[in-house]
Amino acid sequence: IRMAGFQDVRIIDETPFHIEWMANDPTVKTIIEKFKVSPEKLKEAASSVVSIKVYGVKPDEKGS
Repeated sequence: IRMAGFQDVRIIDETPFHIEWMANDPTVKTIIEKFKVSPEKLKEAASSVVSIKVYGVKPDEKGS
């Protein structure tokens, strides 16, 4: 984000990805079955996914 020219970049909110969302998703169910993912591995994967909201300001490129 900073490389795109934004300044004052900060995370303003984090939301964990709940395991229930993964367990009820048809695509995820197929992957769990195909690769025989254990409940422990599913919990581990779920705890590693976080949605974030980011704040940043991109200065006016004209310099005004």
